[in-house]
Amino acid sequence: MRNRIAIAHFPSPVSALRVRLSLISQGGTATAFPEEHGNDESCRLRVVLSPKLERRLLDLLLGSDALRVDVHDA
Repeated sequence: MRNRIAIAHFPSPVSALRVRLSLISQGGTATAFPEEHGNDESCRLRVVLSPKLERRLLDLLLGSDALRVDVHDA
């Protein structure tokens, strides 16, 4: 099985970084991409979903304050 990638969209960099630390503590790999749109700040996390950890990491993302989570084949 191949890895999949999740892109999670968060309302703030602080919330994304909090979830990123949780993902890393569960054995995941996550990269943060802060974004600015005028006065609004948001952040995307790119998460590698290995077959062994996919369900656990997706559960963590879906239970977070992510506005949206997209999953793609790598």
